[in-house]
Amino acid sequence: MFDVLVYLVENYVGEEDCPDPQTLELKLKAAGFEGEDIGAALDWLSGLAVSEATELPLAFAARHSFRSFVPA
Repeated sequence: MFDVLVYLVENYVGEEDCPDPQTLELKLKAAGFEGEDIGAALDWLSGLAVSEATELPLAFAARHSFRSFVPA
C-alpha cells in the first residue's frame, strides 16, 4: 500500500492532475501494483476526503487565543 501512495505522490502532485478513481485504479494496475494494495491505498485516501471537523464552541469565536488541556 505504501508503494502505491508514494507512486501517487510522485506522479499526481495536484488534485487537478489526478484521474477519477476507476481510471486511477486501471493506471495503477498497468504500473504493476497488486489489486489489494491499490484498494487499500484508495480506501485510505478516500477516508482523508471525509471531513470530520467539529465546530468550536461560540465562546472561542470572540477570543484571539485559548488554552486547551488534555490528559498527558
